[in-house]
Amino acid sequence: MRCMRVRFLELISASQEFLNERVDDIKKEKEKQLEKEEEEKRKAEEERAQLLKGTPVTIETFLTWKEKFDKEMAEMTKKNHQQEGPTKRLTGKELFMSDNALDTSDMDLLDESDKVQVDESLFQDMGDLDLEEELDLEDDDES
Repeated sequence: MRCMRVRFLELISASQEFLNERVDDIKKEKEKQLEKEEEEKRKAEEERAQLLKGTPVTIETFLTWKEKFDKEMAEMTKKNHQQEGPTKRLTGKELFMSDNALDTSDMDLLDESDKVQVDESLFQDMGDLDLEEELDLEDDDES
């Protein structure tokens, strides 16, 4: 009986040791996983910071970019005009942007007979009018 008890205690201690080792392994795996996730977050933040940082703009880099951009825009407009063909009608904005003669004021286009003359002296003594009484009369008429 004593022999069985010793073997039983050995079995219990061996199982406890196994479980402790298994728990330690699980903890180590979780720590590695957390470290891996933190490393991925750090890399993602560095990439985002690098994207936000961008290229420093100097006069030379701006002029190089502008020249490239102007070429791309010229090619794009040329392609658009080729695709649309001669039958496409320009919008008002396109007409305005393409022809500086359309930049004149509407007032310049009116004849002298179309212009309206306003006597500003009629509107100088507006403070003497009692508009509230007129509004009260209109409200009474509606009811």
